[in-house]
Amino acid sequence: MAKRERRVGYGWPVLLAIGVHVAALMLTIIKWPESESDPTSSSVVQATLVRAETATDQPQQTEDSTPPAAQPEPEEDAPEPEESTPSESSEEPAADNEAEVTDSAVEEAKAEAQRLQEEAQRAAEQRAEAEQQRQEEAEAERQRQEEAEAERQRQEEAEAERKRQEEAEAER
Repeated sequence: MAKRERRVGYGWPVLLAIGVHVAALMLTIIKWPESESDPTSSSVVQATLVRAETATDQPQQTEDSTPPAAQPEPEEDAPEPEESTPSESSEEPAADNEAEVTDSAVEEAKAEAQRLQEEAQRAAEQRAEAEQQRQEEAEAERQRQEEAEAERQRQEEAEAERKRQEEAEAER
């Protein structure tokens, strides 16, 4: 009786693996609605970069070993400041506005930090009070146990004394 050999097939495992991958891909593509919509916090600071330029109107120069004669003459640089002056003057109100926004954001951040610090201090005080109350309760429980133990010992001693007296009277 020859055993019929079974052919090992990879069909079902491959189909199952493909199905799992397709399901995972679908779950990442589909955006499910969030159960909690968090309101935006007022402590978030939105800041924008005002200027990444230098404060002077002269271009930044790297120190090279070239002689100063290779640099352009100052007469050519003179018209540039006149051209950039109107644009800088128009940027000043925007810079002032950005500075005010930044200052108010800093003040809000400081107020938020102060509030968080006060909240942390209150929480620490509450923890300290709870710890003190727990210690007082533990001390009271310990005293009750000591008193109960002392009372038990007094009763045992009284019982032993009573038995001795009974034995002494029985011997007479």
